[in-house]
Amino acid sequence: MNKSEIKTIIKTYGDAVGFDVKDRSRLMPVVMRKAAMMTALSQEGRMHDGEIAALFNHDRTTCLHHRRAHVGNYMVEYYRDCYNTATRIINNVSPRPTEAVRTISRSVIMHDQLNELRKFLDRGKILRYANYCEDITEYIKDLETQLLIQQNHEH
Repeated sequence: MNKSEIKTIIKTYGDAVGFDVKDRSRLMPVVMRKAAMMTALSQEGRMHDGEIAALFNHDRTTCLHHRRAHVGNYMVEYYRDCYNTATRIINNVSPRPTEAVRTISRSVIMHDQLNELRKFLDRGKILRYANYCEDITEYIKDLETQLLIQQNHEH
């Protein structure tokens, strides 16, 4: 992404959710808006933590923290709305080549994370849960295949 695209994304997001990059408040809505945009830029915008941190005048570890907390934050409706708005804006301003690439990369990431979880559970001798990881991986692959088929039929 180039600088003009990034400026457009942040301006559009600011107008949509009432976001100001310079706002250093620690109030929950401000932090959630900022966390949602940081995470979206990382995941959808394909930017590195250092680049994102420079935009928000934060340390790169703040971006890392928000990205790691994304799954838990996504359960909060306000955060989810902000994140979905941010991803929609990013994809409108700087679209990805194809949706299939995004789905495949998501599958690979999920598979790696489940493998790490399975290894952790194996080390802790919690074998009954380790076996579920393989079932979950297969289930996710089936869902992604169904989504790709639906997308191909829609286009």
